[in-house]
Amino acid sequence: MINKIFKKVINKLVYYKYKTFNYNYELILKTENSKMLSLGLDANKAVNKLNSVLESLNLKKYDANNDSVHWKLFSALSISNKNDNLEILEIGTYDGNFTKILSNLFPKANITTVDLPYDDPILRNSYDRKNPDAFNKYIKIQKENIKSNNISLISTNTLFLLDSLKDQKKFDIIWIDGGHLYPEIAWDICQSFYLLKKGGYMLCDDIIKSSKDYKTDYVSSEAFRVLNYLDERHDSKNNYFLKRLDSYRLSNVYSKKYVSLIKK
Repeated sequence: MINKIFKKVINKLVYYKYKTFNYNYELILKTENSKMLSLGLDANKAVNKLNSVLESLNLKKYDANNDSVHWKLFSALSISNKNDNLEILEIGTYDGNFTKILSNLFPKANITTVDLPYDDPILRNSYDRKNPDAFNKYIKIQKENIKSNNISLISTNTLFLLDSLKDQKKFDIIWIDGGHLYPEIAWDICQSFYLLKKGGYMLCDDIIKSSKDYKTDYVSSEAFRVLNYLDERHDSKNNYFLKRLDSYRLSNVYSKKYVSLIKK
């Protein structure tokens, strides 16, 4: 108990120090937007289009402090890519909220979203889904969110993903947001890079850029290790964008998450 209290006090001190001496929202936002620009992606146009889509879905406007940057990145990709017949793969449907956003950002694309089957032990043992009421609510919301004509759901553990895809088709954009721990994160990144078309984009959620081992029930530094392994063996390199810009998250290396993007 004393150790928990001590840890909280230390975290608060670290936060206040960071907030006082290091946090400059406008500078951080400018730096992050310049990363996008270096890849030919327009952050301002992306936010404008994203907010238009969110408004059409009766959702709140994009907030860089609380909403993930991958919303903005996908919006930018939807503007920069002129191909109407895109193939998009999403690993990790969860409640389908982002899947629905994707289908509206890319209304002419074919979106394949992958989620665990109902009998997979991981599904029931995470996010309070052991509770029957919570599980049924989750299923109901997911079905409502992914009922668009351009969304197809594959129910499989991604260990068997290659067997589940018809004709072994490849994808223009892949979003990895399934399990973030070993072993899932390793095969998700490996299989996704294999399934990615030349010139396509692969994005991965919840990256903790730490050389030290760090793990909770849902995130770890293991994704960063796998992506580094890829970078050391391929000409294309991963780019990292701060997931959110609020000062509290940015004050600690283990709460400072990133979204990675690589162009094959």
